[in-house]
Parts: sequence; structure tokens; C-alpha cells
Amino acid sequence: KPRVLTDAQLFALKTLSKQVILLFEQQKNVLELQEKERILEQTVKDLDNVAAMIAHDLKSSFRRIGIIAEILQMKHEKELDEESKELLQDILKETDESAVFTTSILRLSKSVYTFQERQDEIDMNELIDNMCAKLHIEAGIVRVSDEKITIVAPVMAIQHIFENLFENSIKYNDKAKPIIDIEYQQRKNFHYFVVRDNGMGIPEKYQESVFEIFNRGALVDHEKISGSGIGLAIVKKITKLLGGDIYLNSKEGKGTSFHLKIPVR
Repeated sequence: KPRVLTDAQLFALKTLSKQVILLFEQQKNVLELQEKERILEQTVKDLDNVAAMIAHDLKSSFRRIGIIAEILQMKHEKELDEESKELLQDILKETDESAVFTTSILRLSKSVYTFQERQDEIDMNELIDNMCAKLHIEAGIVRVSDEKITIVAPVMAIQHIFENLFENSIKYNDKAKPIIDIEYQQRKNFHYFVVRDNGMGIPEKYQESVFEIFNRGALVDHEKISGSGIGLAIVKKITKLLGGDIYLNSKEGKGTSFHLKIPVR
């Protein structure tokens, strides 16, 4: 039957219509934001790909420059005066350092998306053995319990984290034999690793900044130990992207412990 709406019903319908219009507008805004986010993500990926290409090409160029300088040094060593020899040595040194830096940039560009890879069951004992072989780390330097450690995570992300921690612990070690001990605990919501070394340690005033990109602090004589200050920045970035956390404890002359938390999947 035809009926007449009351004032209260008319008011309710008008209110409802305004709410529907508002929801349509919000949905439109969400879709626009999602499209902008997609474009931004693609732009970042494109820039990373360009950075990787540039780094790869630069690395090759630096290597060629180094080879040419070595050939010149070998062919004309007797003819060169001391100043020319020093200049050639400077060229070789600069090309080596630049190659290390571009390799680090290449590693950074490749590593930051590893957290998006498929989650796999990882045998950490086997992965650590494989990493030691890859990095040419002598037997007995990296020590892990015989207890089998298994986690579920993106393999390459975990590999990038531990490779950088191992390299960092060995590079900044002043002992006759570097030692890296790995401890593990399965906790309720996360996997808890401690990577402990017997290195030179980090002064307290530099401990907060070591995870910043390109920041090497004043830990070592940069002339003697090459590096780019990217390794620990990669570790921090990937750990955060995985939803985890990392922090350190360190004492000068006694070593450093990196405490790593990875969420349980």
C-alpha cells in the first residue's frame, strides 16, 4: 500500500544517503591511493634496478681500470720514477675501494626485497655451513650447537642477515683466531638468535649508529680495513621488513653480541 513517510523516516533516509555518498567517496579515495602506492612501489623497484645496473657496470669499469694500471705497472716498472709508482698504487687502491663500494650497493639493491620471497622451512645448521663455505670461513670459527635449528622464513633474507653479521664479525676482529658463537632459543612468538664474537668491540658512543647506512663510526683505521658501512644497514632493514628486531651489546676489547629476533610464522 502506498504510505507516507514520517519526518523521522525522511530524516533517516537523508542521513543514510549522505553516508552512502560518503562511503563511495572514501572508496574512490582508497582506490586512488592504492594506485598511487602501486606506482610508487614500481618507481622504487625501477630505481633499485637502475642502481643495480649502474653498480654492476661501475664494478666492471673499476676492475678494467685496475687491470690496466697493473699492466702498466708490470710493463714499465723499471722506467717509472717513485712518484709515478705511487700514483699507480693510488689508482689501484682507489679502484679496489670503489669496486667494494659498488658491490655493497649491488648487494643492498638485491637484498631489500628478499623479505617478500616465499616462506620456506630452513635448516639453519645446514645454511650456516653453506654460508661459511661460500665466504671461505675456516672450520671452527663459526660455532653453533649440535641441536637442530629449524625456522620458517624467506631463505635469501635470512642468508643476507647472517652473511653480513659473519663478515662484520671477522672483518673487525683483532684476535689471532676469530670466534663466532651462535646461540638460539625458540620463544613464544619469535626465534631468538645471538651472534657473539670475540672481536675488538664497539665504543658505546658508536653503538647506536652502526646500523645507519654508510656509517662506520670510528671503530677502526679505515686505511687498513676496507668497507662501505652498508652491511649492518642491510641487516637492520631486512630484519625490520620481516617484522623482527636486532640490537647489540658490546664491550671494547672483548667483543660484540648481536641479538636477532625473527617472528615465528
